[in-house]
Amino acid sequence: MDTCYTLITAHSGCDNTTPNTLESVITGMESGADFVEVDVRTTKDGLPVLFHDGFMKTENHGLINICDYSLSELNDFIKSDSSMKNQYSEIVTFTKAVSIAKDFGCLLNVDIKDDSCIDPMATTVKNADMVDSVIITGCKYKRAASLKKKYPEFQVLLNIGHKLLLEKEKSASVIAEEVCRMAVDASCCGINIEFNYLTDELVQTARRRFLPISIWTLKESNNLDDYLKMGLYSITTTAVDLLVEKRKKFTAKMALPGILPENI
Repeated sequence: MDTCYTLITAHSGCDNTTPNTLESVITGMESGADFVEVDVRTTKDGLPVLFHDGFMKTENHGLINICDYSLSELNDFIKSDSSMKNQYSEIVTFTKAVSIAKDFGCLLNVDIKDDSCIDPMATTVKNADMVDSVIITGCKYKRAASLKKKYPEFQVLLNIGHKLLLEKEKSASVIAEEVCRMAVDASCCGINIEFNYLTDELVQTARRRFLPISIWTLKESNNLDDYLKMGLYSITTTAVDLLVEKRKKFTAKMALPGILPENI
């Protein structure tokens, strides 16, 4: 892993892959990113699997709730549905993703999608001896605080809900202070925020509180260079190859004597 100013997290559907498939996981790990994101929720039989939404939209069976069926039943739906077969060959288990990450020596960003997946997720990670290779996201205050209380060995980022960030009666500086206070109170190691809600006030306040900021999810159409200059800890992106190349150039310029970030 290269020394860098900003870590890069490969989004679960990076570089035009179908999210949460074996292809997307392996593509992320081969891309030069520092972390690979996977979305995790549980099936009816309690297995943690890679899936973003709470349901599958099938042509033959309508909406199928992930939590209402076992993994084998869900994969049967995929095999029997023409629209799903074009996207997935099967639903990937979290255990498989962790095993691949361990073989690659890769770090995982585990985006928690439901509370019921926390215990089996933690068990899977600990059994694989991968606790130090995982960062957990997808946790607003209540979930983050509960997870940290039960599993203090895990590193958890606090996800900030839009409701707080859009409170018009509060200034950006006041909101920044509240966000940082919540992260500390929940024993989180940093803050995870959607990039278009990021403010200079939050960046500066978090820096003073020694709280790293991670943003999601930048696309190729966003101004990637500007975000590399902000001193963020991590960027989640779908355009991994492009951001990796830009980071190399940025890091090379930063290594030149007398070059400051604002002059790049």
